[in-house]
Amino acid sequence: MSFVGTIAGWVFSFLFGLLAISMVFTGNYLNAFILLIIILLSVPPIYSFIKAYFGRVLNTFTKLTLILVLLVVFVYLLVSKEATSIYN
Repeated sequence: MSFVGTIAGWVFSFLFGLLAISMVFTGNYLNAFILLIIILLSVPPIYSFIKAYFGRVLNTFTKLTLILVLLVVFVYLLVSKEATSIYN
């Protein structure tokens, strides 16, 4: 991975990690699980571990496609829930 890709992987992993923690605290466990998968796809040490263990990795296009599909599922799950806020 390039230097920019490594830095971007850490930044996105950190942001998605914070979002996953907030999902756990609010009781949205399915959304937190989806974010955990996104974190595993984007954090650089996992990339190195998979390469060492399996001998090959997903190419960048496949990883980005999987991350985008999981983000769409995440947003769909957030939007499709019934509104329970006192502000509605």
